[in-house]
Amino acid sequence: MKYAPLISAVAFARQIGVTKQAVGKAIKVGRIPVYDVSGASVAADYAGRKFVRREEALSAFRPSRARIDDDLIAQTFEAAGRAVAQSWPALPTWLEEMAGVYQSGGVPALATWARAKDNEQCNQIADMIASPIDDDAGDGEDHETVDTNGEN
Repeated sequence: MKYAPLISAVAFARQIGVTKQAVGKAIKVGRIPVYDVSGASVAADYAGRKFVRREEALSAFRPSRARIDDDLIAQTFEAAGRAVAQSWPALPTWLEEMAGVYQSGGVPALATWARAKDNEQCNQIADMIASPIDDDAGDGEDHETVDTNGEN
C-alpha cells in the first residue's frame, strides 16, 4: 500500500490557509494524525519533528473546524450579557404583571407565568448567542478550493 507523502504541519497550515497554531491545536487534541520522519505513526505529544499526510489531515481538520474566532465568541457573550442587564429595568413592569396574574389565578397561575417568562428570556439569550455564529458558519463561501489530486 502506497502512502501519501509527508509534509510538515507548518506547510500543511500554509497550504490550507490557516495558522500553524490552529493546526498545532488540532494535532494536540488528536484530530490530525501525526507521523515521525520515517512515516511511523506517533502520539500527539511526540517530542520530535511531526509530519502529516496532507489529504488525511485535510479530511480530519476541515469538517470539525468551527469558522468562528475567539473575539466573535467574546463579543457575542458580551452582547448577550448587556441584553440581560438591559432587561432588568423591566422588572417593575413584570412585578405589576405578576400581581395581576396572582390576583386572577393565584399561585398556580403565577408559577405558569414565571416559567413562561423564564423560557422567553432563555430563548432570547440563546438566539443572541447563536445569531452571529449562524451568520458566520456553514455558508461555504469562505472555504478555499483545495487540490485533491495529490499534487502540491
